[in-house]
Amino acid sequence: MKISKNFVEEELYISRNYPELSEKPDKQKLDILKSIVIISLQPIRDQFGEIIITSGYRNDELNKKVKGCRNSVHKKALALDFTFTNKIISLFDIFRWIYVYIPWKCLIYYPKRKFIHMDFAIWRQKIAYISGKKGEYIKWKKRP
Repeated sequence: MKISKNFVEEELYISRNYPELSEKPDKQKLDILKSIVIISLQPIRDQFGEIIITSGYRNDELNKKVKGCRNSVHKKALALDFTFTNKIISLFDIFRWIYVYIPWKCLIYYPKRKFIHMDFAIWRQKIAYISGKKGEYIKWKKRP
């Protein structure tokens, strides 16, 4: 089912690597994901071109398989991981643009794994990170 100009519902919960473990979320979680797409992901897509959602909603089994943390916000349908087919603009430049122009609560750039995590967990302090060596996270602030 189409939810915006460029996204369909199934992209939000069907795992690219483990489709057999994917499960359609309940209506409330699906509505949350659809809102994230309309408010955040579609504007990013309009700016930079095709987005590949690498992880959306995860049930417990899928979260365990991808080695997600036990309390992952993906399980609450409050996070999306994505990358781009656009290789002209660096993923870091896209991360910086999102930081300034798109609503989010936690934003993480994974340079080695080549994706961006964006979540909307309202209980979190707004913070951005860059994933470093050995699983460490470095706080990132936009410099003037």
